[in-house]
Amino acid sequence: MGTNFEAKLMSCISILCSIMLLLTYFTTPSLSAIPRPTPYEVIRKYNFPVAVLPKGIIGYYLDTSAVTARLTINLKNRCSYKIQEIHFNYEPTAVLALNNDSQLISFAYGVQVEVSPNVWNQLKSVNRVNDVLKFNGPSINREASVSNFQVNPECEK
Repeated sequence: MGTNFEAKLMSCISILCSIMLLLTYFTTPSLSAIPRPTPYEVIRKYNFPVAVLPKGIIGYYLDTSAVTARLTINLKNRCSYKIQEIHFNYEPTAVLALNNDSQLISFAYGVQVEVSPNVWNQLKSVNRVNDVLKFNGPSINREASVSNFQVNPECEK
């Protein structure tokens, strides 16, 4: 009779453990439930204003495995916008390298600045020095106040 009782007890314990495991699984938030920061929040983390990026990013990938983080953004279409007389053109995919220590964004691909009417050159970097953004590239040497880059610009149609 003891063996039958032990078998029933083990069966009950097994069922209770299974129920507890299922309850834990379904009531514990998964890591994927943690909200992922937006690309604009990522840019702010590196002490840059959000308008360095255009409005309408549909996807992004952030690689922080190296000292300099790599941010790849995806837009539905090309995006052009102008802030403080600087005209930007983003390709549908742009790749940025973010360095918090030097307050520098290097553009590996996908962002141009108009240097003269209908002449565009690849933007190579944006450096933040106090409250000034310095834009650099071939024939590009422009400065703008950080205060002008606080609101994400709409893409021009």
